[in-house]
Amino acid sequence: MHVRPVCLALALAASAVATAVFGQAYPSRPITLIVPYAAGGSVDAVARILTPKLGERLGQSVVIENVAGAGGIVGTQRAARAAPDGYTFLFSVESTMAIAKLVQPSTVQYDSQKDFVPISLIGTSPLVLAGKKELPANTTDELLKLVRANPGKFSYATSGTGTSLHVAGEMVNMEGKVSIVHVPYRVGAQMVTDLIGNQIDLAMLPLVMALPNYRNGNIKVFGTTEPTRSPVAPDLPSLAEHSDLKNVNVTVWFGCSRRPRSSRRSSSACIGRSPPRWRRRMCAPSSRRPACAWSATARPNSPPFWRRRSKSSPRSSRPQTSRRSRTARPMST
Repeated sequence: MHVRPVCLALALAASAVATAVFGQAYPSRPITLIVPYAAGGSVDAVARILTPKLGERLGQSVVIENVAGAGGIVGTQRAARAAPDGYTFLFSVESTMAIAKLVQPSTVQYDSQKDFVPISLIGTSPLVLAGKKELPANTTDELLKLVRANPGKFSYATSGTGTSLHVAGEMVNMEGKVSIVHVPYRVGAQMVTDLIGNQIDLAMLPLVMALPNYRNGNIKVFGTTEPTRSPVAPDLPSLAEHSDLKNVNVTVWFGCSRRPRSSRRSSSACIGRSPPRWRRRMCAPSSRRPACAWSATARPNSPPFWRRRSKSSPRSSRPQTSRRSRTARPMST
């Protein structure tokens, strides 16, 4: 299981070459990569691992612009309004591209299928149901018994309403027949801080945020949200291993997109069709890099494949929000 950031760089470089056909040499100035979440979160962490190689391949600096708000919607909408000149890319995730329109139709002002051209899927990762150290439960079975005996008394944090983390949390509520209160946070990193400080009972976290703190003994982990154990952390059980949660199945993905160019010809040329021999060479085992740094499985592929993937969402993409839900207290970014 490896990360291959060079494959994304190659796809974008190929897109750049295609763009140059229709204008001046590209890139002639720095490129902006919009990350629709705050700095310090899991999506931001993955983007910052990839951008150095991206800049090296393109011969220009790639500047990350964190535009947080509304569970990633604000940043995605900003990218959708960017000039279609090839100098603004979006670090996409399934929450904003496939789920947000379903759960917040009045808030989302973009069409992920029409306003963006897919460059490449970057990788996938499970989520993790984590708990504070003081929680009197150590296994999934103990946790279910605890929350069933105390309905509505325990809460779980996510990075926002309508995100994949929220979907996963509500799947646990529905499948486990429990009532854990949802607490949406504005800043993902704050969830971990509060979990470590025993300020919140549970949190649905990306694996990249949960794993280091679990290894350091700062939090408890009850399981991952994919049917099988993650190759990154095979010692962590899958929630599906418990018979009551066998249908919990949520996988998050990371990708890169850009605005389509105005002409149909240029749009089709700029979706990253790299020569097969380049892709084979850059994605060969000798070019791979360990993925432990961001706890995801690398899956670089063609734009048509990712376009099909971006139309899909987790199995229960419209979460049935808990009756009891409260808004997290104001937090500093």
